[in-house]
Amino acid sequence: MVYSYIQYKLDKRGLEQLRRPARSWAERNTGVDCDCMSIFQSHYF
Repeated sequence: MVYSYIQYKLDKRGLEQLRRPARSWAERNTGVDCDCMSIFQSHYF
């Protein structure tokens, strides 16, 4: 379900970002990677 609302995009090479759910939601149109999606899902579902 989250995949339908949040775009997927890899982090830049050599940079690992762990976003809070609110930031992932704010950046849903530009994209976040799989670990940020997991954090988002674990918080809301």
